[in-house]
Amino acid sequence: MWAIKIKKILIRQYNDRQLTKTLKSRIEGSKFLNAPISPKKYSKKAIAFLIPPYAKGQGGHETIFRMVSAAPNEIDIVILIDTDQVNLDAQRTLIQAKINRKITIDFANKFFEVQFTKIVTSNWITFKLAERHWNLDDIIYFVQDFEPYFYPVGDFYFEALNTYESAKKIITAGNWLKNEVSQYGCDNVNSIELGVSHSDYFLRQDLSRENQIAIYFRPSTDRRLPFLLIEALALCSQDPDISCY
Repeated sequence: MWAIKIKKILIRQYNDRQLTKTLKSRIEGSKFLNAPISPKKYSKKAIAFLIPPYAKGQGGHETIFRMVSAAPNEIDIVILIDTDQVNLDAQRTLIQAKINRKITIDFANKFFEVQFTKIVTSNWITFKLAERHWNLDDIIYFVQDFEPYFYPVGDFYFEALNTYESAKKIITAGNWLKNEVSQYGCDNVNSIELGVSHSDYFLRQDLSRENQIAIYFRPSTDRRLPFLLIEALALCSQDPDISCY
């Protein structure tokens, strides 16, 4: 009964603030995607990382920040935010706190006329933006998720899927993703191994064990299967040998 009540509450919240509404405003409201293409006025010997706005706890962003921190100091790094509808000073403060070197952080539209050594894109939306404003040969598409699976089969599903065919160089997080993406047209797909910080994640030997269920519950994101998780948890709660908190 408790699971049914929670499910009804979450469905109501879900309908009030559906993810699709947010995503549409991010894509359709971005004047960057429709900005005129300008000839490059000058070159900059730097690697640009093109990212969506950052909020604390976003793992995909933090993977990129670790890459930037690990880059040799002689490599100039620029982080470009794909929309100017956020507070730039706040973004600079949040991002710089995650990186152990001083870098340039700015809005992407200020740099459309700059030819970088490489542009690293971080999702399908930033790839489409980079594809419009920079040379495709200079774009590295860093794929951390199979993003078509983020959506029902429809416009966004195929928009995301088509970027794997358009890209000339893709680097994926892990080999499973490399094998998946390689099926869709790009001939130059490589992968990096997934890393973990052993100071944050390590095996504890001093803990007592019991049968416990932990779920990652995020009702605003369809792909996390929030309502199926509640139903699964309700089934598990019927087993006296399993503790559900």
